[in-house]
Amino acid sequence: MTEQRNTTTCDDGLSAFLPMRPRLFGIAYHMLGSAAEAEDIVQDVWLRWQTTDRSVVRDTAAFLATTATRLAINVMQSARSRHETHVGPELPEPLDTAADPRLGAERGQALAFGVKLLLEKLTEMGLGRGRIPVIANGAQMGAPELLKVVGQEPLEGVMTIVANWGAKGQEHLIAEFTKRSGEPWMTQDSLSTYGDLWIFKEALEQAGVADKKKVAEAIRAMDTTKGPAQFFPGGRLKFDENGRRADAALVVVQWQNGAPVTIYPPAVAMAQPIWPKK
Repeated sequence: MTEQRNTTTCDDGLSAFLPMRPRLFGIAYHMLGSAAEAEDIVQDVWLRWQTTDRSVVRDTAAFLATTATRLAINVMQSARSRHETHVGPELPEPLDTAADPRLGAERGQALAFGVKLLLEKLTEMGLGRGRIPVIANGAQMGAPELLKVVGQEPLEGVMTIVANWGAKGQEHLIAEFTKRSGEPWMTQDSLSTYGDLWIFKEALEQAGVADKKKVAEAIRAMDTTKGPAQFFPGGRLKFDENGRRADAALVVVQWQNGAPVTIYPPAVAMAQPIWPKK
């Protein structure tokens, strides 16, 4: 009877671990950039899972993902403490994600857990929860998934610099987007993609024919403050000789009351910035 009970416990641990294995690998691979090291992390997580009292674990997925993240951070810190120098390519090892498309999505999860740990450390040192400005870079810092992993209180006041975000004058579009998509807010990816479609619409109308060369010429010649320009910061749509948008403005977004809102530029800000109190 004892042998059967132990086997059942082991099987239960395995059945909970196996569905998480691709996700754990994705987290470790994104942080370390090495498939071999990512596999080592997954094995270490499995060993820790076997020695854990699983009866007290309320959220298996969160526990395993957090363990993988902490182990990966330990590996990164250990490499730095040994003053190791990376002599290989700058980019992570090529990895075929066709067998498991979720690996790409897990990169966002890895970031979220990394942010969570960073903010927890700031709080431990008495610097968190708005005591010092925390400024990041990139639209992923405003993703709805970040709120689910990190929580509202640690994110309060965190700022990030992005290329585009929902702003004043776009309230109707944002409301329509959230209603149709079910998403809590409109991120850079959604807003810019919507604006890109308007660019193609404008170019097609200017070209008068669905010819890719003529449409491309119309886009290169575009210089407008109307139509598609309303969906991009700066309010002007013009491209330079390298295909970059001229006079493109940056947007600063800040987490306030559980949502990332535009606080800069002032002309299109949805809220005033919140700064640390003295």
